[in-house]
Amino acid sequence: MKKLFSSIVTGILFSSAVCAQSSESTIGSIPAIIQAYTGSSTAVNILGKWNFAGSAVNLGSDEILSSAAGNAVSSGMEAKIDDYLHEVGINDGSVTFVFNDDLTFLCTVKGISMEGKWRTLDEGERVQLQFGKQLKYLSMTGMLQGNATECRMLFEEKRFLLFIKSVLAHSSDQNKPANGLDNLAGNFKNMKIGWVLKQN
Repeated sequence: MKKLFSSIVTGILFSSAVCAQSSESTIGSIPAIIQAYTGSSTAVNILGKWNFAGSAVNLGSDEILSSAAGNAVSSGMEAKIDDYLHEVGINDGSVTFVFNDDLTFLCTVKGISMEGKWRTLDEGERVQLQFGKQLKYLSMTGMLQGNATECRMLFEEKRFLLFIKSVLAHSSDQNKPANGLDNLAGNFKNMKIGWVLKQN
């Protein structure tokens, strides 16, 4: 049995090395196989439909904050960002993502559909979203954390703010200012902002 498991792991590692040579690393293939035999995986399989469940914040590794204080500040920031997003009509159920196995995705915000391409980097620790012409080919690369039913995507604050502003420009709320988010984001260096998604 040990020899069989070793052979399987060797085959997986060889496959991983081959996949690493490709510029489009997909999620849910090698990590899913590893998880099947070891019971754990650091990658998030984002295939399928996900619903927006709130904002997510990471203050950055250079902030001198204890873990408890950092969590408290992050939670407070998330609440303030959620309040702003609610003001412009972005809340639970108003945003969905559908990630397809052909590396395309469909993002729907308040009934507005935006297509794009996705891929994962660094063995599934980061995700890259490349939107189409609707958002002027906006590209966002950020941290990917979570599990099979809930994940967090965290982006550099300027990318996230640009995404929100671009979405508002295509909606009936295009005249609503994004200054509130700008001011919040300016309080911390290296802060990352994103969203929490839950599997539909």
